Amino acid sequence: MNTVQEPVRRIVIDEAKSHFCDGNFMDGVWTRRDANCNDEIHMKAVASRSEYITVRVEPVSATAGLASSDKSVARSFGDQ
Repeated sequence: MNTVQEPVRRIVIDEAKSHFCDGNFMDGVWTRRDANCNDEIHMKAVASRSEYITVRVEPVSATAGLASSDKSVARSFGDQ
């Protein structure tokens, strides 16, 4: 069994290049302090961990499992 958490590509706001106008949010409405100000929003792609983990289980036959356990039991008693 093994687990994998593969990276995924996400699009996020580039805060260093973006500009947001000051204002207030009241009663469900955003009101800008400066009516002439326009938000400037830039996006960028980033790699981040996925929210999901992939689990892979490789089945082993019952006889293979018994054979390996028989060997470990035999070795513990000194019968090789």
